Amino acid sequence: CADSRQWLAYATDVVAAVAMFSVASYSATRSPKILLVAAIVMPLVFRSNPRRFAFAIGAVLLFGVLHAETDGLLHVRTFFGTMRITEKDGYRTLLHGTTTHGMQSLDPSRRRQPLAYYDRRGPVGQTFAAFAGDPRFNDVGIVGLGVGTFAAYERPGQHFTFFEIDPEVYKIANNTRYFTYLHDARGRTDFVFGDARLRLADQSDRSYGVLALDAFSSDSIPIHLMTVQAWEMYLQKLRPNGLLMVHISNRSLNLEPQVAALAKATGLQARILTDNPPAASILDGEAAADWVVLSRSEADLHRLDPHAGWRRLRSRAAMKAWTDDFSNLLEVVSFR
Repeated sequence: CADSRQWLAYATDVVAAVAMFSVASYSATRSPKILLVAAIVMPLVFRSNPRRFAFAIGAVLLFGVLHAETDGLLHVRTFFGTMRITEKDGYRTLLHGTTTHGMQSLDPSRRRQPLAYYDRRGPVGQTFAAFAGDPRFNDVGIVGLGVGTFAAYERPGQHFTFFEIDPEVYKIANNTRYFTYLHDARGRTDFVFGDARLRLADQSDRSYGVLALDAFSSDSIPIHLMTVQAWEMYLQKLRPNGLLMVHISNRSLNLEPQVAALAKATGLQARILTDNPPAASILDGEAAADWVVLSRSEADLHRLDPHAGWRRLRSRAAMKAWTDDFSNLLEVVSFR
């Protein structure tokens, strides 16, 4: 009798384990929210039974890992974080954590079209259109590669140099199984790996007509690229009439007043375009974006149409420009 009850208990445990693993498996393949609910409910239900409690924890952990590993075309962990590629609604997207680092249409007829923060209707497209044919854009340095979307603007005779700290990002962007912006580039494209500030310092002075800083969209920004000393170095690498473009789209931080402080400290004039595309445009691959264009000369910025939304930066009198010895992230936290 005791043996029968013991075998019945084991059989019940097996059934419970199969049920729990089935629930966790279903949750992992359908929705992380369902998996979260399962992670909370199952251990509570079986907390009085050590074996079943262990099965519940094991099931949730196992399928949580499987969900993370299989959610998308590729999942890569590097020293700099977790990246994955997903496909949805006709677009392929590279995510670094929860931050979008570029997307491309799966429609072959649209694969050269820059999307997300770089679309032709938005700040980047307007800047390239306003300075079309300008020789300054023959030599462009870009800090932050993403999926290589900037290369969609490259024309024959132009030379774009991407500075990227994570070699794995280059492997993804340069793999035509995933993205083809680099493959389709029409000019000369080079890559420099390592910390952008250190590697830019190695470049010859006056090397670039344009420098684009595209490294501030994540929650953890590289502050050493946003200091007076860094910006003074950027100006050394720019030609006397060079332009600085800074991408400051960020869910958690409002970097506009700090960019205003840095512009004042380094003697630059600036314009910003905050682009909030309509819902239909978002479905078409566009994204809300904040870009700042800076120049030593006010006259250069007249090309940026104020009727399209380009305006002067909003500053804060009390905000100090960050330096290598001083920065304060709390003062730029966004509470929107």
